[in-house]
Amino acid sequence: MYSDTNECLQEVPKSSVDFVTNSHGALPISRIAQVLKPGGVFVTEQVRATNNFSLSRFLSDDYQPAFPDNNLISALVNLQKQHLDIIKCDSAYTKLTFTDVGAIVYYATVILWEFPQFDVQQSMPRLHSL
Repeated sequence: MYSDTNECLQEVPKSSVDFVTNSHGALPISRIAQVLKPGGVFVTEQVRATNNFSLSRFLSDDYQPAFPDNNLISALVNLQKQHLDIIKCDSAYTKLTFTDVGAIVYYATVILWEFPQFDVQQSMPRLHSL
């Protein structure tokens, strides 16, 4: 079994792995398809490109998703191009709840790819409006 970071799969021989997992990482689908044995299984959980779009756009008028093609349809198309069978796929649109503005500030400072230009001082008027 391998966690499919690009580095981890670099040295793996073709058709040598039964099971590959991925959670929120880069999705090197062609490499994953190469290393899987026939009948091998790939399991992934991804976060779509627009996961926090409304909050990101609220805090920054010029916000653009860092990985706009990171969505279920694009992943399915790429998996099918590699002749991988899709056993199950699903999407969830979960609701985030913040109980105070400090939690939003913390969240925006640790998820840099969704809040790339976040600055507390510049965002203060918008944070006050929340």
